[in-house]
Amino acid sequence: MLFALAACDNTDTPSPVEPVSAPSPEDASEARDGLAGIWRPEGENPLHALVLENDGQLYLVGDHGHRGVRWEKQDDDTLLLSYLNTRDDDPLNQDPLTITLENPSLTLAGDGPFAGDYRRDASGVGTLEGQVVLPDDADIPDTSVLVLTLRDQGAADATPVVQRLTRLVVEDGKMPFRLYYNGDMIDDTHRYVVDARVILDGAVQFTTTAPHRVLNGASDGPTSLSLHAATAEPPFADTYWKLIQVGDEQTPPPQDQNTQAHLVFHSEGQQVKGSTGCNSLSGGYQNDDGRLTLEALATTKRACSGPDQAQAFTDALERTQRFEIQGQRLTLYGEGEQALAILQAEYLF
Repeated sequence: MLFALAACDNTDTPSPVEPVSAPSPEDASEARDGLAGIWRPEGENPLHALVLENDGQLYLVGDHGHRGVRWEKQDDDTLLLSYLNTRDDDPLNQDPLTITLENPSLTLAGDGPFAGDYRRDASGVGTLEGQVVLPDDADIPDTSVLVLTLRDQGAADATPVVQRLTRLVVEDGKMPFRLYYNGDMIDDTHRYVVDARVILDGAVQFTTTAPHRVLNGASDGPTSLSLHAATAEPPFADTYWKLIQVGDEQTPPPQDQNTQAHLVFHSEGQQVKGSTGCNSLSGGYQNDDGRLTLEALATTKRACSGPDQAQAFTDALERTQRFEIQGQRLTLYGEGEQALAILQAEYLF
């Protein structure tokens, strides 16, 4: 069964739409000979690469208007592409395209955004591989959807670098994944993270409590993402809290080489780590039933350009005496009732 998933143009919760038929593994394997691989379009094209995986998964690298679902080579030399249109009320599309294959060249003729000439070429296409790990007692219905998102924390907006929606298929509590991205668009000075969510009937059931750092100096090995049951309110500790307001001032998006201002209160060792938006921050903390003591806070001394709230944020942290969590927001208070800073759980973005 192939599940067409409602498109997710931003990070709002996606939900499944009606399932459509998929070929049997035996038929699909025979029909895909010679087509599987990474194909780069010729000429000007918003699509960076068309990836046809051996198992029938379709990836559309660099095309933020569409998201690949499945592909099938039919007996009449027709390639059927199933993909999501992120800007359409009826998101599932299935385009039959006529194949002319002369390796390493491929021509797809017909109607639709992916008709054209391609060349087998993996240069400039990066891959991120790993697995998601579910809790031992997790009850996973067949209609669950896994959402994987690669983000640039230095970007001025919240548009994901890559977002992949696929049916969750778990074996022994784990599911492998692979993301393809446009390697030419990766900025060596930026920080990249990946997070995961499991969606059922439009609601988040499981999620990573903090994004996992990848690329640019992070571990080169497979990425393992541990998922936890989503709650109405995220836990104070081990959640990635993104700064959205200091005093009465909204937090501006990071610019130039600035990073996203955030805090993570690690339960192990009672350490707080994060960023002021300009410099890295670290220290200790004590949480006594909502009374919060921050200890020995220290920051790096990198010179930063552009607007930021680094000094105002560190001043607010030094004055913090307690906190409250309401919904997905963490509010820091001093002596009175005036909020010093407001942060939001990042994994819901």
